[in-house]
Amino acid sequence: MKMIKTIRILLVIWTAIIFMNSLMTADISSEQSGFVTNLALSIFGFFGFQPDAITLQSIIRMTAHAVEFMILGVLIHLDRKTIDYPFYRMFIIGLCIALTDEIIQIFVPGRAFELLDLLIDTLGLTLGIYLVLYVFRIQKRKRRQSLDGNHES
Repeated sequence: MKMIKTIRILLVIWTAIIFMNSLMTADISSEQSGFVTNLALSIFGFFGFQPDAITLQSIIRMTAHAVEFMILGVLIHLDRKTIDYPFYRMFIIGLCIALTDEIIQIFVPGRAFELLDLLIDTLGLTLGIYLVLYVFRIQKRKRRQSLDGNHES
């Protein structure tokens, strides 16, 4: 029961973080991704590679969206394991959060509803849900093999 509450609390906190990121103005959001881009450019430069800064910043922003929603997908799936949601319900919950995230940005100066961001969010969400599913299947298979091995002895 304690684990269920912890997962739900983490799910609410993570959703709040997603929405808070959406509430940042375009200037603040660009400043954050610019910081990460400059850091990445420094690291790449150290190894003698100099990617295009605009392309790199675009990749960093898309990756941030995907990872943000992949974590959400993981948390939704972990919560689902406690209340036995079918996949489509987990997906719909995550998709509603992603849609709300993009709708919030309509009202934030310099931000907009971006269909590409929604697609990336959805892909990250799906990856997160399936990642947990895959890990649980591996664990289940190992438990079965362990039980089968114990019966043969």
